Amino acid sequence: MRDLKLQIQRDVNRRDMHDNIKLGRGGIREVEFIAQVFQLIRGGRDASLQIRPTLKVLSLLQGKGLLPIQAVHELQQAYIFLRNLEHRLQYLEDSQTQDLPASEESQRRIAKGMNFADWPAFLAVLDQHRSLVQQHFEQVFNDAKSNQADKSEEHTQSPAVALWRGLLEGEEAVNAMAQLAMSSRKILCASS
Repeated sequence: MRDLKLQIQRDVNRRDMHDNIKLGRGGIREVEFIAQVFQLIRGGRDASLQIRPTLKVLSLLQGKGLLPIQAVHELQQAYIFLRNLEHRLQYLEDSQTQDLPASEESQRRIAKGMNFADWPAFLAVLDQHRSLVQQHFEQVFNDAKSNQADKSEEHTQSPAVALWRGLLEGEEAVNAMAQLAMSSRKILCASS
């Protein structure tokens, strides 16, 4: 998963894919990764997490107390919004695209297809969803140890964010996964 995300992130950075609602910041992939990281860490011991649909995984995480109700609600709403937008983009372009359109006519059609009066009204809601996804993504992967004395970017990030961004490899990555598993066990014990 780490290698795939690293490859995607390099591609996003190389091609300036801010307007890509799937791979860009706050996009579909970040919602999916939030669900998948819990499955990766806990799915071996909790078979109920070994399911596919992202929305069902998020509901299950809420039911198990692993994600707050508001976070799950916001992530689900953003995921539905982004998926609906993805389908409309693909209908508009008649291709497998996740990029926001550049032409005014296409923007008008997407806004109308998403039930908004105009492009700016649509963009405001899209930006809000993407901002919340990015916020929840960072929150899920935030770690108190990220403010250590070593201030290099690679070492100040939480282990999960470093994994996500492909900054860790080999034994360092395995140790970070183990640290995440221990942290999540502590959180569960404390909330019990």
